[in-house]
Amino acid sequence: MTDLIPEKYRDDEEIIRLTVEQLIKDLGSLSPEFLFSGQKTTMFEELAIQVAEVLGKIRKSNPALLRVLLYKVDIRESEVSGSADPNSLKILAEKILQREFQKVLTRRFFSEKGK
Repeated sequence: MTDLIPEKYRDDEEIIRLTVEQLIKDLGSLSPEFLFSGQKTTMFEELAIQVAEVLGKIRKSNPALLRVLLYKVDIRESEVSGSADPNSLKILAEKILQREFQKVLTRRFFSEKGK
């Protein structure tokens, strides 16, 4: 799934930071404090793992809230596996991050184009 994100952006600290900000905005009060090891090359992976943990908690406590979150992020339910497999949460987390990356990159593209 992560192949949709250009490699040059996966390790871009600024893009990751903006993606985290977008994610926090979309998660609202459900957003944890995202923590990173400080290694640029693992930031995306670390974020995906943390998002998967949040999704697991939401799916367990309030599945309807997960659907609301997917709507806010703009992920179609048809893209989501209904499996309870923990790996499916990681795949879903990566899809969410891809969408958040797209939002950030689109915003950046149009803001630079307007200058």
